[in-house]
Amino acid sequence: MTISTRFQSADSLERAQRVLDQDHERLHPIGWRIQQSASDGKALAAALEELNSALIEHFSHEESPQGLLAILGANASAERQAFAEILAEHQSILANVQEILSQARAGATSPAGLAAQATMLTRILGDHEEREKQVTKALLAPHQAPEPGSLSAD
Repeated sequence: MTISTRFQSADSLERAQRVLDQDHERLHPIGWRIQQSASDGKALAAALEELNSALIEHFSHEESPQGLLAILGANASAERQAFAEILAEHQSILANVQEILSQARAGATSPAGLAAQATMLTRILGDHEEREKQVTKALLAPHQAPEPGSLSAD
């Protein structure tokens, strides 16, 4: 299934969220393997390689013309701005993954030191994912009318 067909339907926002959730579920075990590879440089490099590839694919789902940002449209300006800020982090995250991967391949740093850096990066990714979920949750939440008897801000 291509990116464009994954995001084309009447329920495109919900479908996009499901695709991104699947991506996140695929990323979680990679993060766990990174955390478990403190003493094995080859295993760490393999996990970082997998993380790099998975993040490139995941970020392309979000950034593509059919991705979540495009689906938001002009009607969700606050959420669109919040999501744009999340998207801006992608290059930095990928650069950090690739730097740690480069060090792992070169054997320039101990596996334990690289694993500590990579573990910190997985925490950053977790925070990134949580903010992303908050924005998409706000988009998916139905806009409800004020309850009768509630005070309005008029």
